[in-house]
Amino acid sequence: MKKIAQLIIILIATMMMSACISTSVKGYTDNSHKNYKIKKIAIHPVNTNMHFTSLLEESMVDELEDVGVAAKSFSVMFPPTRQRTEKEVNEKLLEKGFDSIMHIHIGSSKHASSSSDLHLYDPYSGGVSHTNITTFNRNTTAQIKIISVKNNEVIWIGDTQTAAGGLLYIGDESTTDSIAEDLIETLKEIGHL
Repeated sequence: MKKIAQLIIILIATMMMSACISTSVKGYTDNSHKNYKIKKIAIHPVNTNMHFTSLLEESMVDELEDVGVAAKSFSVMFPPTRQRTEKEVNEKLLEKGFDSIMHIHIGSSKHASSSSDLHLYDPYSGGVSHTNITTFNRNTTAQIKIISVKNNEVIWIGDTQTAAGGLLYIGDESTTDSIAEDLIETLKEIGHL
């Protein structure tokens, strides 16, 4: 019976140690571009650090290629060490066969943690054990614009809200994967992919 109680405690602790992450996407397609299909797109995160940019580009490219859309990281084609005009970028993208560019502006990424003391009563020994539990929360917002390279018109504009929490810290890779997965799913549902 004591082993069953220990097993239950271990199972509960294991479930509590997991982390949950979800992203909601809200967007709008311009009425004149309802039937726009993205075939080849450049992914361009802006106003974020190079580490997060690299992870987000990688996640987006992987997700897009999984649904049959050619995609490439903006920073690979246009190293951040040089300044380029929008016209120069669009000419180069058109030359390479791109029809779209996705600008991703990370709005905020807030981290928080809290600790509490968990008291476990052992009915067999009559003792109480104390365990400190720390939970982590992270919220990240982003604004996305998909623009036609050919005529520089906005095709789709949207916002993402990524919320994560649990006993495990949620890092940048989990956040970028969640943004990419849910954004691509939304674009598939509305017919742009």
